[in-house]
Amino acid sequence: MMSTKHTPGPWKVSFTNLSEVKAENGARIAKCDKLNGLVNLQANSRLVAAAPELLEALQLGKDFLIGSTAWTQAQADELTEKICAAIAKATGEQQ
Repeated sequence: MMSTKHTPGPWKVSFTNLSEVKAENGARIAKCDKLNGLVNLQANSRLVAAAPELLEALQLGKDFLIGSTAWTQAQADELTEKICAAIAKATGEQQ
């Protein structure tokens, strides 16, 4: 498997500065520009900011699907929670 190097999450959206996505240490990860309006700008920023959580959920899901050992119900529940949280962050449903 290829090792992925990226700025560790969580990443947060900053709508006060043209929808920048920033790391916990304040480093700018991305800057989303307006495409068709503010709604697109915010949606794109949220999706970028959710990337670390989405990657983690996918990696856990892959381990679950191709794993050679059985998962406990608690592990399956944790995976489900991570997937739901990542989707909620990406879609703006997270509070």
